[in-house]
Amino acid sequence: MNQVQRGVYIIICFRDAERYQRRIQLASLLKAFSMLLNESDLARVNVIIAEQTHGLKFNRGLLFNAAVEYIDKKEHNSSEWDIILHDADLLPSMRYMRAHYLPKCFKSSVSHLGSSWVGRYHNNKNYFGGVLRMAIPIYIKTGGFSNSYYGWGGEDDDYLWRVIRSGIAIERQSHSRTAYTDMEGRSLAKKLSWLKEDRRARMCNNKWELGKTANRRISDSRDRYSQSNSESAYEIVSTLASATPNASWTFLLIRPTCISLAIVPQCSRRLECLKEDV
Repeated sequence: MNQVQRGVYIIICFRDAERYQRRIQLASLLKAFSMLLNESDLARVNVIIAEQTHGLKFNRGLLFNAAVEYIDKKEHNSSEWDIILHDADLLPSMRYMRAHYLPKCFKSSVSHLGSSWVGRYHNNKNYFGGVLRMAIPIYIKTGGFSNSYYGWGGEDDDYLWRVIRSGIAIERQSHSRTAYTDMEGRSLAKKLSWLKEDRRARMCNNKWELGKTANRRISDSRDRYSQSNSESAYEIVSTLASATPNASWTFLLIRPTCISLAIVPQCSRRLECLKEDV
């Protein structure tokens, strides 16, 4: 019997910020994906842009969870699909995409594609951000991302803990100066300086408190990939889909709906931790 060809969904978490800088980065990223799909002529590589509504700080993990739930509802057998969870500011080279972004056989591990990036975090052995690839059943097994991290920092560390807790192997890639271009263009020192300029408005100010409660929170169905849970922490407000001969392109507008998850007893800052950066 012929084996069913696996497909790939590339999910980009996004919200426009910094005077349209993110939108410019997104356009460059989508252009690169379009070039890849035109070259490979594959019908089972799709792209989802998961955009957050305004009002609260950016919640990267929540957007990934919502997009995976959308795929799970859309596809008859979502277990046949891999997902690539992608930041908007990392631009992969064509060579790297050919090697890592196209359909492959099922793997029971999580591949940290972002570990190839020679940038501000490449000396950090615990870095787990940027770009991840895995099969949807593996994502579900980990419980997905926490929905509680509003602002920069913490959600990738929390997800690393969830992957390890689930007993799933992590496949890291070798460092390569040609794998990714950092479109943000900030060194670690410059990134931290920019964040500290307005720490309250940009960072996840309660990430340490959230980290201390990770073991309790993962048992809360609202703080994980919900699989259509009625108490979901997010709502897909609108969907815009288009198709080309070799791919589908989908924009999801997503609104957080359960911000109480992010307010932990140890955090004295409460709701002001969650306000949107302006």
